Amino acid sequence: EFNQEFSDVIWDKLLEQNSNIGYKKIFLDAAMNKLHEHAEFHIQPEITELNYAFNIMHMWFHQMSNADYIDWDNHQYCQWSAVYFVEVPGQEYVTEFLNPEDCMVIQPKAEAGDMLIFPSWMLHRAPKMNTSKRKTVIAWNMDICYVFPEKQMKKLKQTHPNNWYK
Repeated sequence: EFNQEFSDVIWDKLLEQNSNIGYKKIFLDAAMNKLHEHAEFHIQPEITELNYAFNIMHMWFHQMSNADYIDWDNHQYCQWSAVYFVEVPGQEYVTEFLNPEDCMVIQPKAEAGDMLIFPSWMLHRAPKMNTSKRKTVIAWNMDICYVFPEKQMKKLKQTHPNNWYK
């Protein structure tokens, strides 16, 4: 709670001095909400009592038009990858994925303002742009790390004492 209040104060001051960076706060707030939603779905803290933390390793952007494309690739040394669509001129230009079971191409529905989070090992590509309109995405690689609360660590020490050095 303190961190959120602190963060809001910093953003308020930055926005007073630089009104042109308002979009960054909108993007970061949307990204954090989606990341929390994703982490809570997979970790289920209400059941596991685990907390989580994000580690974003790399972040970049692409702007594409007029026959640009990115061929099939995947990302190593991370658990998850994400793409945030700033501009996308049509559904046919949304990131495509290759289903590893049947090699069929999957293209989820998305539009500007949407974010896709996917396992980093999954092959994906940016379809060839057959338009002069611009597509802009922000992408990143990340890990979602489990954080064991002290209460759970104490319980593990009690229930499995032979696993701990004395």
